[in-house]
Amino acid sequence: MAFLLQVALARLLDPKGFGDYVFVLTIVNFLVLLASLGLDKAAIKYLPQYLADRSSGLEKAFRSYADRLTLSAGAAASVLLVAVGLLWPGMDGNLRNCLFSGATMIIINLFIQLRSSYFQAIREIALSSYPQNILRPLALLLLVFVVSLFFQVSAVWAMLASVVSGLMILVYLHFMAAKKMTGAVPDAEIPNREWLNMAIPMMFISGLNLVMSQADIFLLGVLQDTTSAGIYSAATKLALLVTFVLTSANVIAAPMIAEFWTKKDMAAMQHLVSRTSVFSFFLAALICSSIYIFRDFFLGFYGSGFLIARDALGILLLSQVVNAAVGCAGYVMIMTGHQRNSLLILVIAAAINLILNVLLIPDLHMRGAALATFFSTLVMCSALAWYTNRIIGINSTFVQFQFLMRKKNEGLIG
Repeated sequence: MAFLLQVALARLLDPKGFGDYVFVLTIVNFLVLLASLGLDKAAIKYLPQYLADRSSGLEKAFRSYADRLTLSAGAAASVLLVAVGLLWPGMDGNLRNCLFSGATMIIINLFIQLRSSYFQAIREIALSSYPQNILRPLALLLLVFVVSLFFQVSAVWAMLASVVSGLMILVYLHFMAAKKMTGAVPDAEIPNREWLNMAIPMMFISGLNLVMSQADIFLLGVLQDTTSAGIYSAATKLALLVTFVLTSANVIAAPMIAEFWTKKDMAAMQHLVSRTSVFSFFLAALICSSIYIFRDFFLGFYGSGFLIARDALGILLLSQVVNAAVGCAGYVMIMTGHQRNSLLILVIAAAINLILNVLLIPDLHMRGAALATFFSTLVMCSALAWYTNRIIGINSTFVQFQFLMRKKNEGLIG
């Protein structure tokens, strides 16, 4: 759905307008992750524990606490984005209006993200994923189509349609949360400090993950122009088609990892992580190979001007294969209480990403941005795999799993 949405917008908007839309959306996504304070990820860790331990009322207390902080942080982020639009020198009017529209989207996106994490924590997988990832793009497509019948679609209209579609999804999620997540009034001490101590590092982890995935788009917009950023974003969106494999596995695995860790069931955790790694890697490799072979065909959906991103797309696809090779290593570290070391790994990888983008984009343009993503992803995944294996004792890759299965089978035959 995200791919179809981006193709439709690329066709309806001129390259400059599409670039403005993508550039502002990248900034909005980064502010949303910072303003979330990591509470969406903390919910995935704590809510399964409270439900498993039947801790009286703590799940409801956590949700109330997260909602209050999210509203305050979201309002501050919205004000910040409006200030950027007012103070940025030399910004054209269309881009400024896109920023103002994006500011209204921040709180909406924050609460959609938080509600989705609640549903993921209680294993309501459909509600955690489908409204945001399928229904919202579909609603946005329909809104943009209706607007196109009466007006010339611009980046500002596209941003406003994103706001309206997000509001529709938020109302639906809020209604479903009220229906499915009733809880008792807490009669235990509220561990606010513990929640924040867990959430804040996870906020930085989420922010650094976004730097890894979208800093190249932002820096292309700054160092080149928003048109280049828009064309390059088409290649990143095609490469990100692969991530649905890893995401679908992680959405299910994350709360189960937290549960197994609480129960000290390392064997069950290893089995889950190994199965997830095998599924993710081989399916991702198949999808990446298919997209690479037909990359001109896929890029052609956006328009002939997007074919200049074909080399960058090949490099980005290789990055996704590397990412899938380590499975859910990041979630293993976070759900087992090693989030601070995960943060350190991401800091190093994000710093490499930013430095390489600044060095390579002026000369290599889109290929430079893609190479920066590849090398920083390789560093990050290698470090995550090493840490989970040597320190936690869980092998997150598919390689040792295959070896262990072969040895097991040989033992059975013997």
